[in-house]
Amino acid sequence: MTDDALNVIMDFFKRTSPAAIAYAGLLVFDILLFVMVVTGKTVLPGWACVFNTLPAFLILAPTKIPAKGNIANAFMFLGLAVLL
Repeated sequence: MTDDALNVIMDFFKRTSPAAIAYAGLLVFDILLFVMVVTGKTVLPGWACVFNTLPAFLILAPTKIPAKGNIANAFMFLGLAVLL
């Protein structure tokens, strides 16, 4: 509740805002890829939607594993690389 604490928090938000924008872009990509695969708008088979960050993150969310988003993204890229 001091001015120093407010300055530290504002500096943190200013320095990490590009990361938040990147995560928002990744979320849009994940949703779009999931919808495109499920609706059949890609050449990928329908079961390929399993290799998406959204289902992987939902499975990892209740756990206490750190870096859940990074693990889910690594799972997606590895799964799609093997599939393709």
